[in-house]
Amino acid sequence: MSSQVLEQHPQRQSAPRPVERLVVTRRSGQGRYASLGFLEARGETYEFSYLRSAVSNPEFVPLPGFSDPQRRYRESYLFPLFAERMMSPRRPDRPSYLRKLALDPDADAMEILARSGGRRNGDTIELFRAPYQDDDGRVRSDFLVHGIRHMSPGASEEVARLQRGEKLLLQTEPENVYSPHAIVVVSSRSVKLGYVPDPLAGFVSNLCEISAPCAEVQVANGVHVVPHMRLLISVTAETPRGYRPLSGPEWETVS
Repeated sequence: MSSQVLEQHPQRQSAPRPVERLVVTRRSGQGRYASLGFLEARGETYEFSYLRSAVSNPEFVPLPGFSDPQRRYRESYLFPLFAERMMSPRRPDRPSYLRKLALDPDADAMEILARSGGRRNGDTIELFRAPYQDDDGRVRSDFLVHGIRHMSPGASEEVARLQRGEKLLLQTEPENVYSPHAIVVVSSRSVKLGYVPDPLAGFVSNLCEISAPCAEVQVANGVHVVPHMRLLISVTAETPRGYRPLSGPEWETVS
């Protein structure tokens, strides 16, 4: 399988901004994730709206609690579909759970969903943070690496050795039989770790065309942690003035 290494350049570091927008995705029967809509936090209000591209798909099925695909939902509390994806504060293992996500005990709902993906056993829904501009004006995307358990036997052990801030490589796989836009995440020791999530592959590819993105480790957990929470990385890039991530027609909402 051929691959193309995407050049990595060192980048200055700045603290990530508060999580205000999450992309809601759902896994198909073929195992690929597709974007459905945006969950947003605006002050004390939560909003959810579907993407036009998702609603126009003949196989579209509304999410539980969001039956009207043309409506922009607003509530003063986090919608139950997403609230139930967080561990209860009353559970004794919650502090350990937050440590695995490198979060403070007082982390809010959007931070927890962004770091954990909001996934549950047997579930098909996953959330990730929408790409945003950091304090230095660079575009940044934080996401959980997909497919670690399907990689070579050494991938899990390699993830366990990673350190926060360690640089990673991104490689295209144009001959990937599942997706011609696949981007694999590779360690500095040339071990393939997993993949950029399908809904973000096009965005990351676009960054590679206009800049030289830098990928690095944010959270890396050992083999005792479930595979989908093993590795959280960030991809940052310098972009032209006025660049807006996720602004194409496929990301327009119904409202």
